[in-house]
Amino acid sequence: MAHEQAHLKRGDQWWKPLGFLILAIHWFNPFVWAAYILFCSDLELACDESAVKKLNPQERKDYSYALLSCSMQRRLVTVCPLAFGEVGVKKRVKEILNYKKPTFWVVLAAVAVCVIVAVCFLTNPKQGTTTTILLTNETGKSENGVDAGNVASADEVNAQQETDAALQEALDKQRERAEAVKEASAAEQEKQAAENPAGWIPMQNGNTTTWMNMQDGATAGFVTGKGDAAYAQVKLGDTTLLLLSDGIYQDGEHTYAMYCDVYGVGEDGTPVQIGELLSEGTAYPICVGMSGFYVTSGHSIEVYNLDTATGQLVLTGSNTENFDGNGNETYYRLDSRGQSVESTAEEYLQAWEEYRKDAQPVEFTTQ
Repeated sequence: MAHEQAHLKRGDQWWKPLGFLILAIHWFNPFVWAAYILFCSDLELACDESAVKKLNPQERKDYSYALLSCSMQRRLVTVCPLAFGEVGVKKRVKEILNYKKPTFWVVLAAVAVCVIVAVCFLTNPKQGTTTTILLTNETGKSENGVDAGNVASADEVNAQQETDAALQEALDKQRERAEAVKEASAAEQEKQAAENPAGWIPMQNGNTTTWMNMQDGATAGFVTGKGDAAYAQVKLGDTTLLLLSDGIYQDGEHTYAMYCDVYGVGEDGTPVQIGELLSEGTAYPICVGMSGFYVTSGHSIEVYNLDTATGQLVLTGSNTENFDGNGNETYYRLDSRGQSVESTAEEYLQAWEEYRKDAQPVEFTTQ
């Protein structure tokens, strides 16, 4: 309710139709589409921030749980989504759990940056001037009678030539340093390949990280992700999978994740995303065990495994507890044919007992 009241207070019921009208008029412009999508995302993030800014950490977790509970199943992209949990749920949960009220100095710095950018991009550059050098005679007059005092002297010309030479020298040194960094990176890659004959090797490149998949010392392919993405290598059977997540959190000295994308290697030897895992809060990190990957919440356990026929991550086990309006519980599980059938409280509790014995939280590494 706080989230929806924030929409009304901000007047989003008028701004969003206006944005949609602009999109309808400029439907052929891909930049307008991108702007509208980001605009819708910003509306939701702003209302989330308004709703949680006075909440304590536990209340923010409850808000995130409510958002996940109301989240919509993925479908084709809709231009004007209306559901509370349909826009960027993953990113919104991350922002909510990591919310920190901006300090005065942060706001002041942001305003200063906006002013500087505006000055740089909204003003015209000063027109460049051209220096003309004229030959002069012994009397100090130019060949065409112009006073030599108004033209560049020989000392100024020499100074300019020295400046140009210094700039060229600096550029040459910069190229040499770039070549040295490139050679060092190639040497480090060869070293990593020698020490890791098979597996995923992270290579830092500016603000991004590339995870290279090595097979018997040769590069089979690579995956490039955000610079802040954490990763984990998990062996499921005989297959080593790569897990990438920007939804990590600290639990003491451990780094766990609530959701991640899972990558394997396709038939042509190149990496391919084979699925994703999503739990429902920091109390239930993504886990792995002999039975496969575990994704849990307060009332369900799901087990995912690698389907050797399709190469995809599929749901192979599920135990769920549901309550009706009167508080009566019912239980469901996944049978051997992959169908949801009614279960019992004993089977549900037995599934949790097996989970506690088998499941281990996946430890993620940050670059």
